[in-house]
Amino acid sequence: DFVNGKYTTPLYDVITKDSIALQKIIDFSRKYIYNHRSVIEIENAGFNVMYELLMHFIFPILTDRSARTKSEEKAILLIPTQFLYENENDYKKVLGVLDYVSGMTDNYAIDLYRRIKGIEIGMKI
Repeated sequence: DFVNGKYTTPLYDVITKDSIALQKIIDFSRKYIYNHRSVIEIENAGFNVMYELLMHFIFPILTDRSARTKSEEKAILLIPTQFLYENENDYKKVLGVLDYVSGMTDNYAIDLYRRIKGIEIGMKI
């Protein structure tokens, strides 16, 4: 079946099914690598950065222009025009913010997070 393209079982499942050694490696990796405290801390920090960036932009973009505070107006100014759908429905407005944030590199997202939260203040050129 494998040679004629009719093999339907994932190879990973076949390899790991009867391999005690491989299963021990998987268990060890989950316990001591993927769930190591330093990895979990980085993951939690990443969740926090993404949450804060999304909230920083989504609430202002959904607020009616005439009702926005100065800080909400300034948040909108940080969104590049290609992601800013001011004259669209709420779904598309949020989609623009999601496109913007999801396209950020990790370093850029962390840098922007630090600047908008006031952790790092200064001019970036």
